[in-house]
Amino acid sequence: MAYSRFGMVGVVVSLGCLAAGACGNPEVYKEESRDVAADAIAEAICEAATPCCVSIGYRPPSDTCRSGMRNEVMLQIMGAEDDRRDVRREAIDECVEKFEAAIAAASTCTEVAGPADLLELCPDLMTPIPEGTRPPGDSCGGTYDCASPSEPGQRDCIEDQPGSGTCYWFLS
Repeated sequence: MAYSRFGMVGVVVSLGCLAAGACGNPEVYKEESRDVAADAIAEAICEAATPCCVSIGYRPPSDTCRSGMRNEVMLQIMGAEDDRRDVRREAIDECVEKFEAAIAAASTCTEVAGPADLLELCPDLMTPIPEGTRPPGDSCGGTYDCASPSEPGQRDCIEDQPGSGTCYWFLS
């Protein structure tokens, strides 16, 4: 009996999906907050940018815009996750509103807020960086390893080489 290699793969994948109970089952596949945030913020950016696109002779943003913006937003989120931060689902709607307001307030199309503005516009979107215990000068893998300064200021792990850094305090 001859089987198409691709047909057999489809059958195996389908059976595996059914056996695992994952096919369309919302109890197995749950959207992560990071995905919800990236989708919503990308949609807001592309929709709010429509007047700018049209004013300079471009077509309104399409799915390509949404996909590209989603990827850029996700890169910002992943950067924050490197410091062991998570997206706070309850802060997503407020963040979208902040993007919409910032875009509406832009005086020119070149000043429209984009994904790089995520953490500045929405500082409460992510959980705080966990508190570390290492003082300035100690080695660190991320800011989460460093203790906060006892005086007003910020802490950071400055990378010396890939994968390792040194804790620093920046006092106000």
